Amino acid sequence: MPDSIDIKLVKLLSKNARQDSETLAKKLDLSAATVRRRIKKLIGSGSLRIIGVVNAPSFGLPLSVIIALDVIPEKLDSAMKALNNLPGINRVFFTSGRYDVIVNANFASTSALADFIRDHLNKIEGLKDTETFICLDEERQHFLPLT
Repeated sequence: MPDSIDIKLVKLLSKNARQDSETLAKKLDLSAATVRRRIKKLIGSGSLRIIGVVNAPSFGLPLSVIIALDVIPEKLDSAMKALNNLPGINRVFFTSGRYDVIVNANFASTSALADFIRDHLNKIEGLKDTETFICLDEERQHFLPLT
C-alpha cells in the first residue's frame, strides 16, 4: 500500500511525469536513489503507470463523448472486450446503476461519431440500449483524486 511519501511523489508525477529523479528528490527532501526505488516499486506493484496522455483536439479529435450502454448479462464480457478494440474508445468501465458499461471516446466530428455508432457500436452483440452524451467542456483532467 502506498504511503504518504508515495502519494506526494505520485502527485508530483501527475503534474509532470517527465521530471527527473533529482528534481523530484529535491521537492520531497529525499535522495534521487530513493525516488527511483519508490517509482520502480510503485510501477512493479501495479500501483502506478506512467503514460502519455494525448490532447485529443490537437490530434484532430475534438469531439469528446460518453456513451452509456445497457447490455444483456450473458454478453457483458464479450461486449466489453469488443468495445476495448474499437477505434476512438479511450476507456471502458463496467458500472453499477442504470447502465452496465460506460465508455469515453473521441472523434473528429459528429459525422465521425455517427459513422462509429452505425458501423461499430450497433454491431456489438448483446446491446439493448445506448445513450450518447457529447461533452461540451472539460473542467478537470486529473486521473487521481489525491488530496
